[in-house]
Amino acid sequence: MPKKSANGKPAAKKKTPAEPAVSRPVASRPLMPARYGISKSAKGLLDWSWGRERLTKSHNYLIVTVRPDGRPHAMGMHGLWFEDAFYFGTGETTRKARNLETNPHCILVSERLEELIIVEGTAERSAMTRFLVRSLRPARRNMGGPTILGWAE
Repeated sequence: MPKKSANGKPAAKKKTPAEPAVSRPVASRPLMPARYGISKSAKGLLDWSWGRERLTKSHNYLIVTVRPDGRPHAMGMHGLWFEDAFYFGTGETTRKARNLETNPHCILVSERLEELIIVEGTAERSAMTRFLVRSLRPARRNMGGPTILGWAE
């Protein structure tokens, strides 16, 4: 039963602080010449939950980084999609780690090309990555699961 104020009317609900706005990926169509017949309409674009499910179930990914001289660098790797972020580990002297240290902009591509998902974003070092790598290492040894890699410090 709702609380009543001193005058007998239902009390106004207290406002709770708004949760921080979470940016959701924007679905888009490829930019192609008109002769390809790609619709310009948003009708038929897939919801983010579709992409999230496939990223979460993936074990293999492709990460594209940028070398200091501007050339792209692509590397196949294992990783973990968890709570709308990609976690992976790599040695500090690897090309991708050195690239990300200089320029954190990168692209992540899912493993199934017939249901291709491309995520553009920025990488940052994360204590969570170290936690996941340490926590999941015993499970990987015991169950033969995928190697969890990440950009750990």
